[in-house]
Amino acid sequence: MTQQTVGLYQGEKVVRYYTTVKGGTAGETGGVDEEVLAYLKSILPKSMRRRIALDAGCGDCRWSEYLHRLGARRVIGLDNSPDMLALAAKRKVERDLGRLRLIRADMQEMPLLSESVDLVLASFSLMYFPALEHMIRAIARVLTSGGELYLATNLVTIDDSLLLKELKGKVIPIDLGTGGQTIPLENVVQPLEQYKSAFCAGGLVLDHEKYFDPEGLSVTPGYQHKEHIVLSKAVFKLSRG
Repeated sequence: MTQQTVGLYQGEKVVRYYTTVKGGTAGETGGVDEEVLAYLKSILPKSMRRRIALDAGCGDCRWSEYLHRLGARRVIGLDNSPDMLALAAKRKVERDLGRLRLIRADMQEMPLLSESVDLVLASFSLMYFPALEHMIRAIARVLTSGGELYLATNLVTIDDSLLLKELKGKVIPIDLGTGGQTIPLENVVQPLEQYKSAFCAGGLVLDHEKYFDPEGLSVTPGYQHKEHIVLSKAVFKLSRG
């Protein structure tokens, strides 16, 4: 998480995020991303016994808890927001997650040993980083041979090639939520082709992909290029050879 992103997930905005986007639930699914996250849950391993997992951009560690319940030998929750990690620490104590280790760090630095993690889960955390290829390489570095990356993310498609060239890697303002209850976020323009190129550069094999309508996701009204932008959501499953 960049320093800019940390600012999006502090104090009152943390409460708004989980109330508006996650429907106020404590579980790993819910809210406007219900369909996407339920699908992600359906393709994750049914058991994590003897495996080490990394929840990259863990937030309040709801996914860390899920991986913990699957029997992971160790779960690492990594985030750079102190307010999110405070919620994660509270969850760790209340849910008795003894094998969960919390780390405050920038995901771009990935302060873990090479080939030390069997599974990485990144749920809606990579779309904040302009250097997508760097992020994928960092994740690939910490994965063991045969390790897996499960990624849920927003995709930005721009129908004008010149405009795409101009905006690629830059942020656009988006609103996330429904029924007039929304929170403003900034999404880096990362088209599908950029993700697939980054996967290849990181030495990851794309095993599975699924795409979803952008429920609850829209470009902020008034943004000058709004009519040229189409948003969607995706889930990818990848493995390291």
